[in-house]
Amino acid sequence: QLSLSHPYKKTAILTHFLKAKAYGNEVSILKAQSSAMLSSFATANCILKLEEGREEWNPGDVVSAFMLP
Repeated sequence: QLSLSHPYKKTAILTHFLKAKAYGNEVSILKAQSSAMLSSFATANCILKLEEGREEWNPGDVVSAFMLP
């Protein structure tokens, strides 16, 4: 689990899996989230899971992260 570095909003009824970059204990969501945007796949070192039932995350909120090899 990592601390989010900036705010994020999504639809409450969906779980989001987002490409992200972890730096120490903090994580930043990458901009290009479309599956066709390969640049973010090359940059990402983790995938975040933002659960359904919540719409907003703020800087400092703890999120689930799956580290990539």
